[in-house]
Amino acid sequence: MDIQGLQKMTLLDYPGRVACTVFLGGCDLRCPFCHNGGLVLGPMPAELDSEELLAFLTELAEASGVPPALFAPLYKTIGIALVVQVGGGLCRDAGESALASVVETAGAVCALVAALPLLRAVLEMLLELMG
Repeated sequence: MDIQGLQKMTLLDYPGRVACTVFLGGCDLRCPFCHNGGLVLGPMPAELDSEELLAFLTELAEASGVPPALFAPLYKTIGIALVVQVGGGLCRDAGESALASVVETAGAVCALVAALPLLRAVLEMLLELMG
C-alpha cells in the first residue's frame, strides 16, 4: 500500500469534528471531485510503511476509548488494500493488465463491504444524536 501521507489531526476535512486523514497513492478510481490528483496519478515515494500506520491506529484506538470492534473494519480494509496491491502488481508483471483491473475493482468492492459495520455504527450514532 502506498501511504503517501498521514495527517494526524485535521479540523478542515469534517467541519465541526476532529479527524485523521490517511493519504493513499495509486487509486484506480478517477473521481471527478478528487482534489488529490497528484497522489492518484503521480508516482510519489511512500512516506510511511504499513507498520507505522498500524502503530498509529493502535495508539489512536487505545487513546480514544472507542470500542475496538469499530477499528476492526479499518484493519480489514487496510489488509484488503495490501493484498489487492500485491495481486494487481503480480498480474501486471505477468502482462495481464485486464486481470489486474479486475483484481483492483474486486478489491475496492471488498473494502467497501468490509467497512459496512463501521458505516452502520456511524449511522446509529448519528441517529442517536438526532433524537
